[in-house]
Amino acid sequence: MDLFFCFFGIMKIKYAVILLLFLGSCSKVDLPTQESGKIVGEWEWVESRGGLSGDDVLTPETQSETRELEFKENGKYRDCIDGDTERGKYSLEVKSNSQGDYLSIYLDGKSFAAKSRLTFSGQDTMSLFPEDCADCFVTTYARK
Repeated sequence: MDLFFCFFGIMKIKYAVILLLFLGSCSKVDLPTQESGKIVGEWEWVESRGGLSGDDVLTPETQSETRELEFKENGKYRDCIDGDTERGKYSLEVKSNSQGDYLSIYLDGKSFAAKSRLTFSGQDTMSLFPEDCADCFVTTYARK
């Protein structure tokens, strides 16, 4: 019986250490910050690449639609596709993996929630890489 309790005691410690390591590998970013300063403003959809084949390219022209994102300093966002607007809150997190630190954005809207890796190419182009989705699209926006 002592062996049984010893085993589960070790397992509890092991899971506690794993949890602490996981929690230590990311940190929420309070808004506004230097990171949020990069994203605040209006963005216009340029293209989306990916899909099942990984080679699909969608653009405003091929889809006959417009998409805009607007991020505010107070942690709120607006996502507009052909005039249909979704509003919600966003949060930023600095995360780490084997390749280094990266910025993650969580969009929490009324009809959906999504977590994406956020990258910038200069100050006027950003891309959203959906996390935990192998066949999703990488969506690129240009600052308006």
